[in-house]
Amino acid sequence: MFITENQSIAESILFLLSARESLCNTVEASSIEHKDELKNFLMNEASDYEIIYTLMHEEMPNEKYNFVDEIILFSKLKEQVLINFNSLNKYMGESVQTFIDEVDTVYPDFSSATPILEFQIATKDNVLNEVFDKEGVGVQKVIDWLGATGRKAITMGKDKVAILKLTNKGLSPQVAKKAVVVQKGYLKDMGPEVYLKGILAKTKSVTGSIAAKVHGPGGKSVGVLASIKAKAIAAAPALQKAVTSQAGMAVGGAALAALALYASVKLYKRFMSKAAKSCGGQSGAAKTLCMKKFQHSAIAAQVKDLGSAMKACAKSKSPEKCKVPIQKKISNLQVKMQKMKAKMA
Repeated sequence: MFITENQSIAESILFLLSARESLCNTVEASSIEHKDELKNFLMNEASDYEIIYTLMHEEMPNEKYNFVDEIILFSKLKEQVLINFNSLNKYMGESVQTFIDEVDTVYPDFSSATPILEFQIATKDNVLNEVFDKEGVGVQKVIDWLGATGRKAITMGKDKVAILKLTNKGLSPQVAKKAVVVQKGYLKDMGPEVYLKGILAKTKSVTGSIAAKVHGPGGKSVGVLASIKAKAIAAAPALQKAVTSQAGMAVGGAALAALALYASVKLYKRFMSKAAKSCGGQSGAAKTLCMKKFQHSAIAAQVKDLGSAMKACAKSKSPEKCKVPIQKKISNLQVKMQKMKAKMA
């Protein structure tokens, strides 16, 4: 069983977002009906478990959440990547090592589903805290005020009941309504059980590590995450034996495409980090043009690297399922480059 010692929540979410985009690219390139609805589900509604399961099995699971299986699936993917490290590193560079070292499940405290992620980032940046603080209370106080009755009212669509509950506690109707809208979206996407487990994490940094929640002072395991992780480890021997007995185990096509898109995004971020330093001394139109030139170069580098990554698809279990989403990403980037070039001319 592969245990991630130094997980980065930011890198984990970045990989999962890349996985969602990769699956959406596959849908977009297909002839399936109702593409928009399916892409909306993949980006906004599917749980991270549904995403990693689909990457590994190339079909959707029958359940929305299964944390033990989610841990095992991440472990299995990392084992496959490690076995094929040399060939993958040749095409995708240092991102392969980062994936092995820092990427893992983010359940239950975080999610890469777009609405939830946006809410978590907003809370991390204290946007909601600022709104509520004007009323003399914090986000956690609002959550406490909602209580079981308020949360049940929201899930049943009785927003007015929940708003009334908050106004009776002293919030202005405007802020109470905003609070209910936020909680409604969170409950809809995560479900009541996950909501209760993860609600406090909304005020934590997305760059934190789940390891801190699993191990207390002196390395002593604490809390529900530790017990669930222990179950996953106990269930893993058969998986470990199967993985290590296949020295040439290939990575699945869908999973390899997600890894390629993840490496591409990291390459773009490196370029734009250099842009911030190089263009920092400029201002106005000159700075804007400088940043756009870096962005154009970054996208060109992405196209080149993704083209190289496609060569690795031949080594996957299903080369076509690897090539299609990568080629779609390349096409999208090429269109973006053309539009940028026209604006800069």
